[in-house]
Amino acid sequence: QDIISVIHKDILAATCPNETNLKSFISNNTLNKQYRRLECTTQLWSDSNWLNFTRSVFSYDESGNLIEQVNQGLDGINWVDKSRSILSYDELGNLIEIVLQNWDGIKWVNFFRSIPSFDESGNLVELVSQDWDGIK
Repeated sequence: QDIISVIHKDILAATCPNETNLKSFISNNTLNKQYRRLECTTQLWSDSNWLNFTRSVFSYDESGNLIEQVNQGLDGINWVDKSRSILSYDELGNLIEIVLQNWDGIKWVNFFRSIPSFDESGNLVELVSQDWDGIK
């Protein structure tokens, strides 16, 4: 079970919504040697053409754990940062924190985080979700 998808399915998943006018794709040149996705682009159907809409860029640590997902949109021509997720793991590779940030044009601004807790078998037993200004 992919805990990242369980915790923030809509935010961290790089699949498009279940709508007929959107599609996502991952080409072979956007996968690393471990076949982990490095990039996913979502396109929007408009005026008989598929147009780039959003892009997610993924980074991994040396153990293959997802450590960052940067979400981008178009400013008309260029991809620009919009938001990102930063994932932290303990020495055993267990997910211990997800921090969500928005790009304000100058710097990344924290706005949300989740802190999962697991039992000895690796089952999720508690999830603390917080807005940056307090507990949600």
